[in-house]
Amino acid sequence: MSDNRTKELRAADHLNRGGDPMSQSAASLKAQSVFLQNLASMLDVGLPVLTCLKAMVRETRDPELKKAIVVMHDAIASGGTLAGCMDQPVFTGATIMMVAVGEVTGRLDVALRAAGTCLERRAGLAAQG
Repeated sequence: MSDNRTKELRAADHLNRGGDPMSQSAASLKAQSVFLQNLASMLDVGLPVLTCLKAMVRETRDPELKKAIVVMHDAIASGGTLAGCMDQPVFTGATIMMVAVGEVTGRLDVALRAAGTCLERRAGLAAQG
């Protein structure tokens, strides 16, 4: 099975396991949104992924997200893909799938921004309801 197909199946499995962004707090959703959008901006200016993740660890205040970013950094340093490293409870299957598509198409920045925008909208809905 190809690596891309494996990523797709893992992301779909995560989504089916109940990675429901509506069950997360608005603060957590907002923190993830900011993380994804900032990561996209950093990659846009040409910074390496590992450098971006190191910076995001320093800037992130959400403890669960910070821990997830550290795990991502270490996994990518060992040769993992961004989407593969995001297979953690803090990230939804939909977010992981969007990042996987961005990696495959070469439009990671677009995918990160789109995922961040979706989470930002869901955070707004969670705050209202």
